[in-house]
Amino acid sequence: MPQPTASLAAQAIPRQIWQVGRSWVEAIGEFGYYMRDWWLLNPEYRYDFLDDREAAQFVQEHATSNESMAYDSLLVGAQRTDLLRMLLLKYRGGVYADLDAKLLAPLRTIVPPRASSVNGRFWSSEMLAYEPMHPFLLRAAEMITAGVLRQVLLHREGDPARCNAPATCVIYVTGPVIYRGAVDAELAANGCGYRGSRHFRHCRASEAIRRTHVCRSDNGTVYLPWICGVVRHFDCRNNNRGCAGPACHMKMYSSGYQSAKHRACLPGHYMYAQNFFNLSVLRDGRATAARPLRRCQNEYSSHAECKAERKELAARAGTQAMLP
Repeated sequence: MPQPTASLAAQAIPRQIWQVGRSWVEAIGEFGYYMRDWWLLNPEYRYDFLDDREAAQFVQEHATSNESMAYDSLLVGAQRTDLLRMLLLKYRGGVYADLDAKLLAPLRTIVPPRASSVNGRFWSSEMLAYEPMHPFLLRAAEMITAGVLRQVLLHREGDPARCNAPATCVIYVTGPVIYRGAVDAELAANGCGYRGSRHFRHCRASEAIRRTHVCRSDNGTVYLPWICGVVRHFDCRNNNRGCAGPACHMKMYSSGYQSAKHRACLPGHYMYAQNFFNLSVLRDGRATAARPLRRCQNEYSSHAECKAERKELAARAGTQAMLP
């Protein structure tokens, strides 16, 4: 795959593209239409695809004990990808893209040289660009890890407060909701305003946050974002939301760009999942939790009591889970 050349101008975000899937053969067969533009349009970037074995090896070599335990606890591919994208960028940096994310223009058109991260105004996680160890990534990895370990404990106890559906066990525990929540939490902790402000130049507490770039050229909605005007996520779940077919695509975005082909969600998609966590990863005696409050139904609840309980459970999962 293409490698960066020595003549390129310096850039804070590594020129590295990451994509992940069960296997290269399966991914290129189903998503090749979307994948190919990531290396064809960005010859100055290194492109790496990680299959399940390589992803597990990366986690083993780079992640903390808790992050590794959380990753091993996840049964659904979408959940593992949610955590893995944060870990890839946390430790190595670069650009992550979902397999069904279509790139229309080179990354150099949207990545400023000094930017520590690039986000669309909807803060979607289908495409992420970060320098290593960015505060948003540290917070996101921490919150996803704590949330996964908390859910393992709740499921082991059969507690009614556990998540029980794809929307709660994926989107809220590991997916875009918790990512945006992590960004909000880190901004609040540093007195840096809120996501909607689009710029954080006044954030004195964090130099990396000050260099965060939020694109102003997004179109669409939070469900169908056109990230930074050049990246579109063709999620199979959204085929019935007005984006199937060239005519619809041209109406919503641009003339002359052919729409991606209509896809139905396959049986392996997370929306069909029923089991989400491997409860044997945390062995008996390695982790315990206080009985959760009934109002704490997900990782994004805002009740003060729920926040306090989540903090306690995360601390217990983070310390006791590592005991021998």
